[in-house]
Amino acid sequence: MADGNTFEGDDLDVTTTTQADTSPLGLLRARRDQVRANLHIDLDVPRYDPPIVVRFQPVPLAEIEAFNRRYAKEKNGSVLANAAVLAKACVAVMEYDPDGGTDDEGNPLKVSLDPEDRDGVLQFGPRLAELLGSPMAKKAVHVVQALYATDGDITSTADKLAEFSGYTVQRTESEFEGN
Repeated sequence: MADGNTFEGDDLDVTTTTQADTSPLGLLRARRDQVRANLHIDLDVPRYDPPIVVRFQPVPLAEIEAFNRRYAKEKNGSVLANAAVLAKACVAVMEYDPDGGTDDEGNPLKVSLDPEDRDGVLQFGPRLAELLGSPMAKKAVHVVQALYATDGDITSTADKLAEFSGYTVQRTESEFEGN
């Protein structure tokens, strides 16, 4: 029985309870899984031609706030916090297939930016630092800074990611006040 603080059925073990795919609950779960599977945004890195594309997953507000606190007292703290958010949310750094390939729906195919591993997953780490000619970059935030041409490009990309993640830009901008 529900007591006002819990929903009836809260004691169900969802890992062992299965519903037929055609039940309303099964259809809801399938829709949720579909949304989560496709929950990413591909954003072009400004100023590159041909474009470099970074695929991002949504970033939780708690992580944005943690990066803001971590870099609050540093010079260019808001840029570093934004770079940290981009690095954390990065799924892959890609480019459009140089051979002009397309996917099943006719969209341009995206491949890893790493010319030695087109099928691999490249993120803001040592390999990308090496490809960018910045092998001394020891932190992901520095690799982000090496890829993006300006601090403004980092900030505008972080704003787009925050909006995609469900936050208004005004909310995230207020988080950076005082940096």
